[in-house]
Amino acid sequence: FIDFSHTLGYTGMPDLITVNSPNKSTQFWVIARNFSGLLLLASAFIYPNSYSKLLTKSVLLTITISLSIFIFLAITFYQSELPRTYIVGIGLTPLKKYAEYFSIFLYFLCFIAYFRRFQLTFNKTIIYFLSAFIVSIFSELVFVGYQSVFDTYNVLGHIYKIIAYYLIYNGIFVATINLPYNKLRKVNQKINGEISRHLIAKENLSKSLREKETLIKELYHRTK
Repeated sequence: FIDFSHTLGYTGMPDLITVNSPNKSTQFWVIARNFSGLLLLASAFIYPNSYSKLLTKSVLLTITISLSIFIFLAITFYQSELPRTYIVGIGLTPLKKYAEYFSIFLYFLCFIAYFRRFQLTFNKTIIYFLSAFIVSIFSELVFVGYQSVFDTYNVLGHIYKIIAYYLIYNGIFVATINLPYNKLRKVNQKINGEISRHLIAKENLSKSLREKETLIKELYHRTK
């Protein structure tokens, strides 16, 4: 939602409630990057089997939506009272650059935390996240140096960001969709294999019983 507000708040887009400006869209961008960096870092310490009353879906969703709405209202209606991140004719403010460096630091911590998680779980889907963090670091480095919101560096940074989130999407998709179905398929294959072996054993037993029954009948007739 914050990234979407960043897009709609861009100079050249129809005004998003209040007048759009490079500072407005950049403020949305800075908060979105740091917000996502903090959440990704926190996610590294939440495991599938972990349980907490504070980690329920309803609680997390309520907090996330509330924060997003608060950020949207603050930047939209109180932009002039917030620290500036971009000045037309000058470029990025020191605050914006420091915020980008902080994002880089967060993604670096994310890489360390997820790499540690990979060492503990050997979950190969984590490689997607590790790759995404590396690309995100390059993206933030590019965003430190641009002068105009329409220059080549800015476009390149967005391309890096698309690649990073595509990798994160793949990691989540593989972990939550593909991986469980693959495990279920392996379990089904194992069960089917056991059933097949039991059926073969049953058939062999029935065949053996029939052969013995035939042999007993033959011996009986011969004895008689």
